[in-house]
Amino acid sequence: MAQARYSKAYGLVATARLHWQEAVKAAAESHRRRPSTLTEEERAGHRLSLVLSGEAAEEAVRLIVAGSGGSAHRLSHPLQRIQRDVNVLLNHPTLSLDPILEQAGRGLLGLGFTVSSF
Repeated sequence: MAQARYSKAYGLVATARLHWQEAVKAAAESHRRRPSTLTEEERAGHRLSLVLSGEAAEEAVRLIVAGSGGSAHRLSHPLQRIQRDVNVLLNHPTLSLDPILEQAGRGLLGLGFTVSSF
């Protein structure tokens, strides 16, 4: 089971990395344009890539912690710190799943964004 959990977590980290790279690519392409702007679809895709990256990373950490036994939940255990760091990171507005998914869905459907700073 440990090898199976490791391989799944490895795949989730690779997924997170790909989503992150996609978000960075969209931002870089926008920056190269003058004026530097993103279309609504690009904005939605950019934010969606960021949030999916965070979600995949969170699931990878959860999977490893769940398979590491009770001692992994001690505050002195390194995995506990990693899990807390990921949880704090995902509470940031740029990575908060539900509002981002709603706004990304609106952007992808051409309904316009309800949050201007999105």
